Amino acid sequence: MKKNKRAKDVYSSAWQNKPPQNHPSRIESLAATPWIETFFAVIVGLIFLAVGKRELAELTWVIGVALSFTRYAFSKKLEEEMLPLHKLTSVMDLQRQMSVSQFQEMIRIYLEITEPEFRRVKDTIITEAIERLSELAQQKTSDQLATGDYYNWLLPIIQSTLHGSSMWAVSMMLSIEWDDSPAEQSFLRLNLDAAQRGVFVERIFVVPQSVIPNLYSIKAIREQLDNAGDYLKPLVVEREFLEAHDPQLLKQLGDGLIAFDSRVALIDTLTPEGIRGYVTMNPGRITRLRRMFENLRVHARPLSEVVKAPQSEHPNSAEMSR
Repeated sequence: MKKNKRAKDVYSSAWQNKPPQNHPSRIESLAATPWIETFFAVIVGLIFLAVGKRELAELTWVIGVALSFTRYAFSKKLEEEMLPLHKLTSVMDLQRQMSVSQFQEMIRIYLEITEPEFRRVKDTIITEAIERLSELAQQKTSDQLATGDYYNWLLPIIQSTLHGSSMWAVSMMLSIEWDDSPAEQSFLRLNLDAAQRGVFVERIFVVPQSVIPNLYSIKAIREQLDNAGDYLKPLVVEREFLEAHDPQLLKQLGDGLIAFDSRVALIDTLTPEGIRGYVTMNPGRITRLRRMFENLRVHARPLSEVVKAPQSEHPNSAEMSR
């Protein structure tokens, strides 16, 4: 991810570890304004008095004091209303991580809700936002992503990955992977495009033995096999082998993952409710994931050694063996 650019997913706001900047409070400036106006009214009144305009002087003083009091009362009320939002800014650097228009919209909507009955509800929403942003900043891990959010985050990241970068992934051959859905078709195309522009794409498929003979019939698997090369390396491990020889590693694999260098990883967590995964930039977590990937690679073989085209297409092809 490039510095100072927001990802299309809401999760990039905590990727930079810079302390919040101290911005001057506009409300504090507003609170100071009444005293400036009072001083100005006194000076103008004294000028009127000096030229013999006593009535104008008294009128200027009365109006000046009234305006100053009104502005002071307004600024105190606004400060009270904005207190929850000040708490929110304490965990955000708005100039870097959030557009001015977004924050202005948040303030506008917050101030539009004027009913006293909703005051506690408003404060609860702000408090929850603070807690979630603080968690994101400290743990560098997003909430669980629904399927749409999952692809809306993942696809642009693959598309923006630069030459010389690496993508490393584990596919557990879930039922929703490598099908003909538009999202999975885009995912496949972007993986192939990334390899074409010099991104190192290494993926390990964890597959039951019973599924291996049918892998070539899956278009997405076949295309990765046909395009394998220096930048695209599909590997395979039989699930039964892990169950027998490294069951702890199999458990750690969960539902799979995809990671980009040592910067960010998307962990798959498929649920019946449509949850698809979550994003982490936690350095310790990514280090552990990378170690797990390296351990899995020890057991892996190139996909081309295991998956063969049907004999009708390659009459001299040898029968698959482990």
